[in-house]
Amino acid sequence: MNFRDKLGHSLRRRHREPDLPQRATLRGVIFWVVVGAVSLLVQVYLPVYAPLASQLELPLIVTLYLAFLVRDPVPALLYGALMGVSQDALLAQPVGLFGIVKTLAAYSAASASSRLDVEHPAPRCVLICFFFLFHQFFYWVLREALLGLDVQFPILLTLAAAMLNGAAGVLIFLLLDRLVRVV
Repeated sequence: MNFRDKLGHSLRRRHREPDLPQRATLRGVIFWVVVGAVSLLVQVYLPVYAPLASQLELPLIVTLYLAFLVRDPVPALLYGALMGVSQDALLAQPVGLFGIVKTLAAYSAASASSRLDVEHPAPRCVLICFFFLFHQFFYWVLREALLGLDVQFPILLTLAAAMLNGAAGVLIFLLLDRLVRVV
């Protein structure tokens, strides 16, 4: 056994490999496109009927779930970009802001999930809260820096929304866990 084999063996022992096939199937890709589209439509139409739902960031939660599941930054980055640009297109705002922010969040989440245990609800809740704050902060920075808008950053409302997204995210993750097993 040479040095490379020993190194690969020790890395496999320390870092658990994801329980997913290496290549994406067409059915899996269609599943994630449909889940993303549903989360975007719910994000757009639910606040009309329930104003509190405007604080939920469903496309981010779905993007984080995919990033935690695949534990590979490249597919997570692509999915985050797709979700963000789609969300920008559906909302009346400049295209690209959510695209950039969700790409950063998805890449960071996938990188973190390769080193952290994200299988249990407590770490998931903490990470969802953290990445929601990460998402909101960078969204605020981009609006200030790129667009030159003087936008307020309501810290208490953002913290409350992070807790709401963390709790909702854990429930959505449980639902997606069941759906992923079916697909």
